[in-house]
Amino acid sequence: MAAKKILLSVLLTCLSYAGCKNTDSRNNKHSTEDNALKKAWYKHYSGTKDGKQIVVNLQCAGKKVQGSYYYPNEGVIIDLAAAAQGADGNSVNLIEDNSQQRPQDDSTAKDSWQLSIQYGTAKGKWVSGDKKKTTDIDMKEEYPTGTYPLDVVLKGDSKEERKEVVHVTAATFYELLQPGAEMNKADANFLSSSILHFLGGGTGHEQNISDYVLLEDKKYFDNFEKLLADMKIDREAHEDWEYNFEHTRRMKVLYNSGGMLVLQLEASERTGGGVMGSHFRSTYACIDMQQKKQWQVKDIMDVNGTVLVPLLNDQARKAFGIPNNGPLSGRLRVEDIPLTDNVYFTGNGIAFVYFPGVIAAEEEGEICLFLPFRKLMRQLRADFKTRMEIQ
Repeated sequence: MAAKKILLSVLLTCLSYAGCKNTDSRNNKHSTEDNALKKAWYKHYSGTKDGKQIVVNLQCAGKKVQGSYYYPNEGVIIDLAAAAQGADGNSVNLIEDNSQQRPQDDSTAKDSWQLSIQYGTAKGKWVSGDKKKTTDIDMKEEYPTGTYPLDVVLKGDSKEERKEVVHVTAATFYELLQPGAEMNKADANFLSSSILHFLGGGTGHEQNISDYVLLEDKKYFDNFEKLLADMKIDREAHEDWEYNFEHTRRMKVLYNSGGMLVLQLEASERTGGGVMGSHFRSTYACIDMQQKKQWQVKDIMDVNGTVLVPLLNDQARKAFGIPNNGPLSGRLRVEDIPLTDNVYFTGNGIAFVYFPGVIAAEEEGEICLFLPFRKLMRQLRADFKTRMEIQ
């Protein structure tokens, strides 16, 4: 109960930042002041963790910092989830979530980052889950050729209606991306159109992110009114907050290198009405800024189940600790991992992503299985290998 109330409180706090947008210049010019975490921004970092090269994409929205990182030689995306923020306005703690290393139970604490973000740098410590190991993190904000500046746009709205004795709230929150102010016009126009298409807009009525949000909110709140009319109130069975509705869209950067932008869109819903229905899923856009196209799975590879399924099965066994000769169904919901079009790629391989409940229990969340290019050489299409310089 308390957790749900806190979630709603955080959502409504984020709404107070609606309409914020950072359009400052890049390459450290906008990072020469304190209280960096009070703004909305996207930053691309390069640096080291324990002496090893890493690339990090971070975003700040409504005082909440999150993102991801990867080792260039490996390519597996490791999420960095928001945790505590320091009182100085520059320090933040992040929690690692590596989808390739699924915990066997909930007792294993996750590794964390303790960062200070200011003056174009992000420095701090990596701390192991058991608190026994630490190592230095040292990064610099930079945008080399083929890496693109982006702005974070925060928008949201809420509506409250009285239903019998209960005040029911429907709230929307959007953390979206758009071209940075420094991007040239051709690239900016293409990226804007690609992002609108990715969001499900671009039908001719939306010219920009603001238009998209206005239309999306109108549809959402109109539907809320219809659902509210049929809603039955039972305060003995449900607390008042359980009748609230939430609609959230968060976009973040997974990969921004070599003229390629890979974006993730997290869509979550809570249907309210006392039924406690909730949905969460992520989809991906692989946007080629050089060739001005979006890569779909059919463009990337020959989708051959005979070849792919055994590879995905092997990766699932590694991720979930299933013996090589053991059935997947002993830990998962399937005998074989099915194919999916919900994929994205990095510089080293392809990630196959499954919505909650598809191949594992709902509480396992989304499942991501990463296959390196070296295992897919015969399936990769020639033009994709040429574009990604895969030998």
